[in-house]
Amino acid sequence: MRKVFYFLISLLFLYSCLDRVELRNIKVLNKAGYSVYCLNSSTDDLITQYSGNEDYEIFDKCFKVEKDSFNNVYNKPRDWNSYITHSDGGKMRLFIIAQDSVEKYGWKEVLAKNIYTKIYKLDINDLNNKNWQIVFDGK
Repeated sequence: MRKVFYFLISLLFLYSCLDRVELRNIKVLNKAGYSVYCLNSSTDDLITQYSGNEDYEIFDKCFKVEKDSFNNVYNKPRDWNSYITHSDGGKMRLFIIAQDSVEKYGWKEVLAKNIYTKIYKLDINDLNNKNWQIVFDGK
């Protein structure tokens, strides 16, 4: 009986140590007539979060959305609620950057000068109201 008790206590302890799995994800639908890259950030300043990274490292953290298609956020946090709550002003940022800008300036200049096409500032309620789907129309 004692072994069963210790076994159950051990199982409860191990279960409490498991990370929560975040199933929600942001989908970006690109209705603009050109391809874009998307980066999520907790601040308005891209260089703060991505400075010091090489172009290939930045490319690995962003995701591309071809024109007239959609894609999901690649670099998602473990827990959206915590990530957004700890973001500046309680809102995460989703930067939309035209592919042409990246090709013209390169990632380092895009980040250093905050060159982006659009920024969405979103909290959990905004995402829930949009059904976790952002529609970018190029404006």
